[in-house]
Amino acid sequence: MDTVNGIELTEAGVPSYILRDLSEYATLAFIASFDVPQVRSQQSTELPMATQAPTTTTTPPRKRITYIALAKMCMPKLAELFLRFREKDEIFVDGSVEAVLSAYAVPIKLKYDCPLPSKFGKDAPLWKTATLCFLKVVKEIGAQIDILGSSEGFFYASWLGALLTAVQDYRPCG
Repeated sequence: MDTVNGIELTEAGVPSYILRDLSEYATLAFIASFDVPQVRSQQSTELPMATQAPTTTTTPPRKRITYIALAKMCMPKLAELFLRFREKDEIFVDGSVEAVLSAYAVPIKLKYDCPLPSKFGKDAPLWKTATLCFLKVVKEIGAQIDILGSSEGFFYASWLGALLTAVQDYRPCG
């Protein structure tokens, strides 16, 4: 996140790129977690098998890469950046707003099937964080649609309705 904070966002197109990238990072916790393959150490077998003392081997717990911390940081940052650049028409035209709302749609739809936000702490559930951020963004989208004009406003209003329907119909894979 320090890198994102250090990027000069005043150049044309940069806010859109950052919004789309952060949107992708925010979904990694839900679509890209994986187990780290275990590396088996080869033990020396100098003694014949019959003379070796029996050993009980316990397999170490598998490590899992979850991206949960990244999602927890990206979701509020997405809302913050959107609010900062909500007056730029380019983020509405180039798909950045769709990417942001779609990123929030995944944890909202998963709700209680979301991964835990932390192992030991009492952090807010990921779906709740996503919902709060989604509502901040949607509130500002409505105001911006009025400013964009009637024909574009109609397009975005119908698009937003389609997105909200997609959130309701989302079914996780696997």
